[in-house]
Amino acid sequence: MKVVRYDETPVWNAPGQETRRVKLYATPEDLGTKGLSVGMSIYGPGMAAPWHKHDGEETMFILHGKGRFATRRESVIVSAGDLLYFPPGEEHMLECVGDTSLEFLFIYTPPGAEKPIKETWVRRK
Repeated sequence: MKVVRYDETPVWNAPGQETRRVKLYATPEDLGTKGLSVGMSIYGPGMAAPWHKHDGEETMFILHGKGRFATRRESVIVSAGDLLYFPPGEEHMLECVGDTSLEFLFIYTPPGAEKPIKETWVRRK
């Protein structure tokens, strides 16, 4: 068994966006996972991710706050307890709506979509 502690997990900031953060909990490089990577995103009010897509699947479970998630076909508002799934290659975007942060767990299968975060985002600890 391996345990990854919240307080011991590095935080990555989106370039120039102090209130848009990611914690990477389980990656092949850090934890030795084989079929997935897991992280947590925290978006402050008004923060957004532009249109993007992944080669693999992405599943998100909303922990706190409210967000707008969209594909090129539809847009939904989600809140704590909701789950979203994006199949490989589906272009999507998201933004925090409301006065509190939007926090969610994400799972990439297979792993790999977390690599751009490590390469271009700013590590805080």
